[in-house]
Amino acid sequence: MKTDVIFYEMIKEIPQIFFEILDRVDINPSIYTFTTPEVKQQSFRLDGVFLTAEGFENEPLYFVELQTYKD
Repeated sequence: MKTDVIFYEMIKEIPQIFFEILDRVDINPSIYTFTTPEVKQQSFRLDGVFLTAEGFENEPLYFVELQTYKD
């Protein structure tokens, strides 16, 4: 399955959108890096993960799954 490129680019450029969707506007998006890691297992790829910056290791990670079509 392909990553939904338009949403990936949108979240990459404007990460606060993700936290607004979660109704967590209190979170500072600059402490996160948005990435799309690939897990070794017959090519299993996550749509995205917000990883914490150095010094913010106690903050939660956020795993992102984007779907814009019927399953």
